[in-house]
Amino acid sequence: MSDLSHSEPYRCRVRMKFTKQGPVRFLSHLDLLRCVERALRRSQVPVAYTVGFHPRIRISFGPALALGHASVCEWMDVDMAEDVDPADVARRLTGALPVGMEVRAARLLPAGARALQAAVQRACYRVVLEVSGSEPVDLPVRVAAFLARQEIPLQKKNKVVNLRAFVDELRVTAPSPPSLEMTLRVGQEGSVRPEDVLAAMCEDPLEARVIERIALLTLDDGVLEEP
Repeated sequence: MSDLSHSEPYRCRVRMKFTKQGPVRFLSHLDLLRCVERALRRSQVPVAYTVGFHPRIRISFGPALALGHASVCEWMDVDMAEDVDPADVARRLTGALPVGMEVRAARLLPAGARALQAAVQRACYRVVLEVSGSEPVDLPVRVAAFLARQEIPLQKKNKVVNLRAFVDELRVTAPSPPSLEMTLRVGQEGSVRPEDVLAAMCEDPLEARVIERIALLTLDDGVLEEP
């Protein structure tokens, strides 16, 4: 994410939702930043830059997506040096992005709007499981057992956190292929991965064939909505 603390004044800020699917899901967060910066330059939209010896486009992203995960709901804020039409920015940027990345929504942010990293508090995922052998995966039983637990210790670097406290929702969405949806908390307290939840659901860990982020949400006055 670019540093917006030492920057020239900007005219407006555009918040955009975009996809990350297909081969581009293997781009790291740093590579994603570089990819979007190149696309913004090719699209010739009037972006604003940071100041200093190495000016960078004033851009920031929501919570980073794990390498290999797909998404239909990544978010970024881009500062503009001139007044722009968000729909025109979205169209021009999509035309410059690689296959698998498409801007699906864009709007102007009002002054004082919270930054994405501070605003986003929930991440929702769709998980399709890898099934091997002839034994069925009894997902409803595993989900019920997981949700019934109050404490599920998870080692994260130099500390142990309660995995269960990060899981707001976990439900079965399809028996074949066996699929789940989960809503996980993100924020200053940290975050957990869908793989952590799968590993905790049984002694023989479940493996995912597809993990796709389907929503990033804010929580305002008890209401979950897109940022």
